[in-house]
Amino acid sequence: MFDPIIVSAVFGSRKESAAVFESALTHCGIRPDESVFIDNTPSNLIAPSAIGMKVIFHDDEENDIDKLIATLTDELKVRLN
Repeated sequence: MFDPIIVSAVFGSRKESAAVFESALTHCGIRPDESVFIDNTPSNLIAPSAIGMKVIFHDDEENDIDKLIATLTDELKVRLN
């Protein structure tokens, strides 16, 4: 469902830096406002939000997939196929 999935450790950058997010945007050929970053650590949402990406905190322990889908589709108007 998510394409591409870019792993910061593979990229060689921590999520506190915008570099991995900027690279992902370039790779996809999209603007920050056209993207969504989902993470389970609130502090990892700061850098992508600062460059204009939409961000979602997803609590792995709760793992409320219905809530995640609702956030994507209802709040952010993402069309899921």
